[in-house]
Amino acid sequence: MRNFLKRNKFLIISFTLIVILIFSYIYTVSAYTYENLDFKYGKVQTKSSLNIRCGPGTNYNKVGKLSNGDYINVFAKVGDWYIIQTLENLVGAVSSQYIEPVYSEEEFEEYLETKTLENIETSETLDTIGSENQTSEYIDNIELTQEETEFLNLINENRKNNGLSELKIDNEIQNVARLKAQDLVRNEYFSHKSPSYGTINDMLKSFNIQFTKVQENIAGNQNLKGAVEAWINSESHKTNILNSEFEFTGVAIAESSTYGKIFVEVFVKK
Repeated sequence: MRNFLKRNKFLIISFTLIVILIFSYIYTVSAYTYENLDFKYGKVQTKSSLNIRCGPGTNYNKVGKLSNGDYINVFAKVGDWYIIQTLENLVGAVSSQYIEPVYSEEEFEEYLETKTLENIETSETLDTIGSENQTSEYIDNIELTQEETEFLNLINENRKNNGLSELKIDNEIQNVARLKAQDLVRNEYFSHKSPSYGTINDMLKSFNIQFTKVQENIAGNQNLKGAVEAWINSESHKTNILNSEFEFTGVAIAESSTYGKIFVEVFVKK
């Protein structure tokens, strides 16, 4: 036996390492695969607000927030995250440690009835609030980067030169533009239809953003000036930039190994 171990020492070590790698791989994959649950609803249990993210991890962008006591639909578990849907139809991922499973259909229905009554009681008050005082319900205040500021200024310069008012940054729309830019790079495609979010119309609707008209410009270019010039030289892209109906926008830039940089602008009329 000792001679066998000595002669086959390298083979045994190699086999052991392979087994370890296989089990490590299985563990890693299983931590990020979907897990079916035996409950359909959940209740938020946290001392502060709970972030909703567009994917199962803190490296994904925040797309919404939940408050303590909120009820949600829970579809599945991915690692330590639940894939959920809010009462406002916002779909995303939340940390499972802050969600208490709800097995009772009646409990969830009672919560829905309570929220409906609250909405009826407060609707008259909400109607008196001016739009200038309304802030995003779930998007944190967004500060533009230096590149994004230059991006916005260049677009507005073209609008002013054509006698149009400047576009204003909207927090919700800015968040969508950044998500789309990251999605274009991450999934390595170049299209107005995202494999993750669908069209820009679908994207705004899924994030519960109210709008009456929306368009999107995307570009792959080494620099900002080149991207905007390409848009101005394209009739359809230029029409979006110089459309007097649009009031709000979101601008985003993401590094791309294919194009150098990806540029996204979302134009919205609310």
